[in-house]
Amino acid sequence: MMNAKRKFTLAVLVASAVVWLPAAQVVAADVKMGANKLEGAWVSKVQEVPLQWSFVLVPDASGRRASLHGSIDVGLASFGPTVTTTPLLGELVMTGPASAKFTSVWYGRTTTTGPLSATIVYIGMNQGKIELTGPGKSVSTHHIAYYAPSSDADGDGYPDAGATPIAPAVDVTSIDTRMPSP
Repeated sequence: MMNAKRKFTLAVLVASAVVWLPAAQVVAADVKMGANKLEGAWVSKVQEVPLQWSFVLVPDASGRRASLHGSIDVGLASFGPTVTTTPLLGELVMTGPASAKFTSVWYGRTTTTGPLSATIVYIGMNQGKIELTGPGKSVSTHHIAYYAPSSDADGDGYPDAGATPIAPAVDVTSIDTRMPSP
């Protein structure tokens, strides 16, 4: 008789756990934010000056690191009508449940007879932090600097440590919006 009571009590406890555990997880989750992952198509609009870029984040399996590929769509320093901007390339990593840091690079180049004869005019670097503020929304701080091609003495495509920008660096803030799913 005692064995049957124990089995019955154990069955009731297990059944209760099966019913209430998922409900408790849903209640404990932040319904507004969900699990933040670095992914998707985004548009960033700078608040201080007319500057905007768009980019796609391609996450690793964890969603906590991502590669960035994008373009500058509006604004940024003008280096003359013959200078074009390459796509943005970058890396992001989550630093907390709703924060990340990033680095991106792009190049200004001139072409005289075609893309195979392009000459790099500057190296653009952007480093900063992201605060995820809601589903598909974030605010980012940026430190943007331009470097002469000669600042890349080792030829790896990035300014060498301690390189001096060709103009004062600019600090700006952007409001970032993820493209909604169809």
